[in-house]
Amino acid sequence: MRSRVIAAALCLASTAQAETPNTHIQYAETLTDDEREADDALADGSARKHTEPGTASTPGAEYPLSPLVTPRLLGETDGAYGRFDGDLDFAVALGARLGDSRAGALQLSLHDFWTLGVVVTLSSDLGTDTDEPGAASFELDLRPLFLPRWAYDLEQGPAWLDLMIDSLSIAGGGYFAAPQGGSFGDKRGWLASVSLGIPLMGEASGLWLRARGTRRFTHSENQLLITLGWHTTLTSPWL
Repeated sequence: MRSRVIAAALCLASTAQAETPNTHIQYAETLTDDEREADDALADGSARKHTEPGTASTPGAEYPLSPLVTPRLLGETDGAYGRFDGDLDFAVALGARLGDSRAGALQLSLHDFWTLGVVVTLSSDLGTDTDEPGAASFELDLRPLFLPRWAYDLEQGPAWLDLMIDSLSIAGGGYFAAPQGGSFGDKRGWLASVSLGIPLMGEASGLWLRARGTRRFTHSENQLLITLGWHTTLTSPWL
């Protein structure tokens, strides 16, 4: 009878040992006994926290590598797409101006937090038979949608769609041109424009395709500017 009791006790002990995870740590010989006991107690408490039913755990504790995973890989987005990496958006673009007069164009733009900025467009027709060999325009440009949409958490993706909607801009300014047979500035006046862009790389910084429709009020002319440009986010030196 006694042998049966001893055998049953040994069986239960071996079963309990198999079901209990080994959370004890192997130590180097340099640790003291007190340090080993403290670390063993900490490891045992952590194991019970994750194995006992109904015990709350810290978010991400089940996936210790989750802080190393970017939000994009988890299907999440902050809605900024890199637009807060700096306070200035600088862009250089090349394209063609279509309309009453056609020419190649170089466009430079600088915006504060992708919202308010200036746009400078230089155009030149390399042909000999043209009504306007060269022109320049200077505009104050406003993108009114980005900050309100971001503040109200309306940037839900996909990235290219959010960025395209936020790129809608309205602008106004002046233009100076050289009419055929005249000097630069002989033809000048006021203009207004509306533009929309598509981010070809799905990020604020990168390659953009943009269309800008312009109305020259002084000479009643309509123009369309198609450009391919590169945007980059900068930090101003005074920040």
